[in-house]
Amino acid sequence: MRAALVLAACLALLGALSGCSDKSEPSARPLTIAAFKEKAAAAIITGSDLTAESGFGSKVDVTAPDSLNTLSPRVDEAYAVYKRDPAKLDELLEKFAEDADTRLARGNADTSFRDVRDVILPLLKPQTAFRRLSDLPAVTPFPGNLRIAYAVQKPDSFMLVTPGDLERWQQSVADIHRLALANLLRETRREEPLRCE
Repeated sequence: MRAALVLAACLALLGALSGCSDKSEPSARPLTIAAFKEKAAAAIITGSDLTAESGFGSKVDVTAPDSLNTLSPRVDEAYAVYKRDPAKLDELLEKFAEDADTRLARGNADTSFRDVRDVILPLLKPQTAFRRLSDLPAVTPFPGNLRIAYAVQKPDSFMLVTPGDLERWQQSVADIHRLALANLLRETRREEPLRCE
C-alpha cells in the first residue's frame, strides 16, 4: 500500500514538473507566432469561403476558389497586441479574417494607377484558366489558346487587373500591356544577389 502511495506521489510530481494538466483547461502559455499564424489561417477558413495557410515568415497565404488573386498579410501587429493582452485573441483573429476577406474581395479597387504603375506585370495563362473566375481580368490574346492577363504584384498581394480597374485608371489594355512588358523587362534585368534557401 505504501509503495502505491509513493508511486502515485512520484507520478503526480512528474506530471507537475513536465507541465501536464487537465487538457480541458485552456493553456496558460502564450501562443508562439507560428501557433498564432495557424489560428489566423483557421479563422479565415472558418469565417469565409477562402482558403488560408501559414505562409513564409509571419505571413498567412489567402486565396479564393474563384480567383487567381492572392493575399499574404502579416500577423505581426495582431500578434503584438495579443502578446500585450491575450484575452483579445478571438477579437484579433476575427478582425484579421475580416480584413483579409475584405482586401481580397476589393482587389485593386482602392489603388490609383500612379501607385501601381511600376508593379503591374504580365501573366501568361491558358484561356481555360479564366473560366472559373468570378471577376474576369483584362486580357490580351496570345497564340495557342493562351491569354496574357495583368496583375498588380505587391509584397503582400497579387491582384489581377480587371476591366473596371482599367476604366477607373483611364488606361487601355494596350497601354497596360506595354507597361507590364516594360516592368517585366526591368525586373529581369535587375541584378540580385544569389540567395541559398
